[in-house]
Amino acid sequence: MKISVITPCYNSGNTLDRAIKSVLCQDYHDYEHIIVDGVSTDHTPEILRQYSHLKWVSEPDNGQVEAMNKGFLMAIGDVIVYLNADDYFLEGAFSSVIPHFRMGEDVVMGKVLVRSQEADGTREWINDPKTDVESMLYHWEADAFCVNPVGYFYRRAVQKEIPFNEENDDKQDLEFLIEVASRYRIKKIDSLLGVFNLKFTTKTGREQLTPSYWRNDNFSFIDRTVKKRSREFQSKFRIDQERGYQLRRRWAVRDGFKMGFGDDLIDKGEAFFLPRDENNSHPERCNRIAPKGGWVVPVLSMDEDSSSLIYATLKSLPQEVLPAEVYNIRQEEKRLFPWLPMSSNAPFSHSLKTLFNEHRNDLSWKFIIGIGGRLSCFLSRILEQEQHGLKTKSIMKKICRKIYTHKYAWFDEQLKKGFGINISEHQFENRRGYSIIKTGDIGILLYRTEILPQIFSKAMEDFFGIPYLRLRSRHSLPRALLIFVGMVDKKSWV
Repeated sequence: MKISVITPCYNSGNTLDRAIKSVLCQDYHDYEHIIVDGVSTDHTPEILRQYSHLKWVSEPDNGQVEAMNKGFLMAIGDVIVYLNADDYFLEGAFSSVIPHFRMGEDVVMGKVLVRSQEADGTREWINDPKTDVESMLYHWEADAFCVNPVGYFYRRAVQKEIPFNEENDDKQDLEFLIEVASRYRIKKIDSLLGVFNLKFTTKTGREQLTPSYWRNDNFSFIDRTVKKRSREFQSKFRIDQERGYQLRRRWAVRDGFKMGFGDDLIDKGEAFFLPRDENNSHPERCNRIAPKGGWVVPVLSMDEDSSSLIYATLKSLPQEVLPAEVYNIRQEEKRLFPWLPMSSNAPFSHSLKTLFNEHRNDLSWKFIIGIGGRLSCFLSRILEQEQHGLKTKSIMKKICRKIYTHKYAWFDEQLKKGFGINISEHQFENRRGYSIIKTGDIGILLYRTEILPQIFSKAMEDFFGIPYLRLRSRHSLPRALLIFVGMVDKKSWV
């Protein structure tokens, strides 16, 4: 059973010799090694002439995938594997996979040692890939798929049925593997087959350090496959994908600055400086950096207590859980009784409004807005007191509605002026206690402050895709709010 090793290369003189020798040192010798060179201008041709066993060609091509397809047409082996010129096989790789093909397997996949060349040195880890379609769709996660072709072999019939997509030059390997997993059983073996040298100086490496690389339309083949899954899977996947891409965007900015081209990201509009906090409006003091399309989460409510509690909870999460910049938008209340409608409240944070107006389309805004508060909670409780006569209760209800409507109208007006958000035009799901609203590219979680502890976990799962999240401390809620939690008159909520 012959193995066809196919190596596309271009100006790979510094690493090609090691790749060739990694094939020669295998203890399984029924193989051919095909190299497709794109007319290299370095000493690559000299290296190719040193090895008489090679089958090689040097001619212009339109990229790596076309070169790989050329090599496949030249191959005569029963089993196909691709070896990039920067990478190499480990000893015993061929003899580890061949027995499984003799037993009838179509695809055999092992592990890959990844060596990442980073600014502060070389980092190594083992890619132990999943083999099922649903796991591969989560491609932004570690080990979701085999990150390099040195780690998987397959019968030539597989590539005949699923040809490489030359229009998807930098992601064709993932597209190919997802299609393979959809149609074939992949045999996973517990063997380290090769080494992948990950370099961010390459074209693909630099693209992955660009935040806008991590967007849905850049992975259209993912969307095609997801649409074939169940509705339940699609719903969960969309939320997970959005959060996953957010994390990769943040990592792209982090690594880009480490590698020394952070200024390029800023100049190209791929990253933005943000205010340190909601009150910081001096650009020279900004020390937060967000990627293009990054989440910005302003938390605000008619009751500062609930927004502060949500803010503290979200800020305590690691970026792997919530990859976002979170701000607590406070209102400066100037009266002794700030819940009274005639009190003078300062408008929302000027720095965040400025950021919103300047980068509304560059960043992904997810507002968390609380409706209600100490006033509505207190008045709702009053309405439940049975000691009041019907007439008194009716009069009190009218007064409550008038006061609350006034405060709500002021809050709604500030949202319109500050962020162009008109919450009054959307229908609120009163029974559930929160609503998720999509207006253009802006996401809004609208919730009732007086029942925050009950709805918080489910609301965060629906809005961010974070399950089982709890408020940091229930005791942080104001005493008045705790007393009336679960006892408010739902009909009295405006």
